[in-house]
Amino acid sequence: MKEVDFNVLQSLCLVAKKLEKSELKAIKLKGIKKAIGQLNKYLGTTDNQTQLLACIYSLGYKKNPEIDINDISSFLNCNQLEILAYKKDFEQLIERKLIEKRKKNYLSKLAFANLIFSVSALVSEAILENRPIDANIKTTTIDSYEFVEKVSDLIEERSNESIKSYELFNAVEDLENQCPDLDIITKLKIQISDIEGRTIFYEVCDDLINNEGNSDLECTLKDIYESSRKRLNIAKTFIKKEHRLLKQGLIELAGKSFFSDTKLELTDKGLELLLQEDAKLYIKKVDSKDLLLPENISAKKMFYSKGLEKQIDFLKESLMEDKYIKLRNRMEQLALIKGVTAIFYGAPGTGKTETVYQLAKATGRSIMHVDISQTKSMWFGESEKKIKEIFNSYAIIYKDSEVKPILLFNEADAVFGKRKDCISSNVAQTENAIQNIILEEMEKLDGILIATTNLADNLDAAFERRFLFKVKFEKPTIEEKQKIWQNKLPWLNDTDTLLLATNYQFSGGEIDNIVRKITMDEVLTGVRPAVEQVISFCKQEKIHETLVLPKIGFR
Repeated sequence: MKEVDFNVLQSLCLVAKKLEKSELKAIKLKGIKKAIGQLNKYLGTTDNQTQLLACIYSLGYKKNPEIDINDISSFLNCNQLEILAYKKDFEQLIERKLIEKRKKNYLSKLAFANLIFSVSALVSEAILENRPIDANIKTTTIDSYEFVEKVSDLIEERSNESIKSYELFNAVEDLENQCPDLDIITKLKIQISDIEGRTIFYEVCDDLINNEGNSDLECTLKDIYESSRKRLNIAKTFIKKEHRLLKQGLIELAGKSFFSDTKLELTDKGLELLLQEDAKLYIKKVDSKDLLLPENISAKKMFYSKGLEKQIDFLKESLMEDKYIKLRNRMEQLALIKGVTAIFYGAPGTGKTETVYQLAKATGRSIMHVDISQTKSMWFGESEKKIKEIFNSYAIIYKDSEVKPILLFNEADAVFGKRKDCISSNVAQTENAIQNIILEEMEKLDGILIATTNLADNLDAAFERRFLFKVKFEKPTIEEKQKIWQNKLPWLNDTDTLLLATNYQFSGGEIDNIVRKITMDEVLTGVRPAVEQVISFCKQEKIHETLVLPKIGFR
């Protein structure tokens, strides 16, 4: 590397010599204007910044590498308060990584009096070698893993009572300042402004990396805070779900709702903040049993009324991959919600769920099927967690899938129903909390969500507004039922299928049940059943009366 055209060290010595005992009086600094100008150009600094660096550099060799404002004021033979006037110059030197700062182990209550300064090692080397300073000097090369480990080491010192809590937080802040370009720090500071919250987050991160899975809330707070009152106050904010780490979605609670049994876990968002691309190694994968691939769905002919068929065709066209991509892009341009949401409602057996399957088959999409029963838990807070996991898991497979999947909530009235009076019970509070989570997730959904329900009247109005498509499935007409009978049992003549359609008020699903019985009978006897046997199966299908018209005999 090309050397500079003057002797940097010699110029620094000249400036430092003039500064010593100068009381910062201009008359005593005559004769060093040229040297300061050369150093300004070399360092990229102002006159004041160059003089400060010269003081710190000289004191580092004269006294020790760590200098405070008392040392600088003694060197200059001026009052400490005069040094405070150069606070911005100190900050700019630190920002440009020419000098480093850290806090003392014992702290003064006076601002700026807690700091210790030193010239950066790489800057010092460049001066001694009389070469240009690298414009991209880094104060550290440690990664996120090493950083949280260092924080954890500091927390261990606190738990061993080697340092106090305030010293811990100051030391963690110093570590952050030494790693200004580390993503985990820069991004976390945007979301969590207080150093105490960030320290807790770093500790949870370290526990994960060390394969401990989650962090015990009581133990974590005990390690960080020596004050039992402080621990209790912080614990309350977690138990009540008021802590900013929870609100920002970086950490979630696991276990029971008691202080001694509560665990802290990183959310997928927290994992991505810590591990970035490596987060995929830790983020929970969707169980293959919850994902129905389009190639595993049997094609099935569906029979709809003209109005219903028009709605289904419109939705199907919207979900064809080429059209879906265009629609998402247009919605994004217009700042509209990109997600496609639909609710299929109507009587049981009218083809709601099967229609979702056939839409997935036709558009080449997988289905992530939500088991509603699995979202209900006896433990307070667990149900909310499971609902969040559903949407987090869906977001992961959505991101990783070339053709985006469908999130299916079958029999959705179990979680999409009208909200209850929270005063009534803890169960009502939990169910309302679940619904609030779903409403929030639907509002920001970037994907495809289809829900089915037999109880449309029980649907909460807030959910109704969030469904883009509201598709009603009614029981088939006589004409539609005849077509279904003809499709399922093509060996029956038109008169037989018409009479079956007229006499029995069956849904498509109930007709399927009868067809299955007919198939079983044929396999067992080896003979296709007669029409009379078909009628017998029809009579057995419903517990209550099945006929809607007087019985009409067959030929």
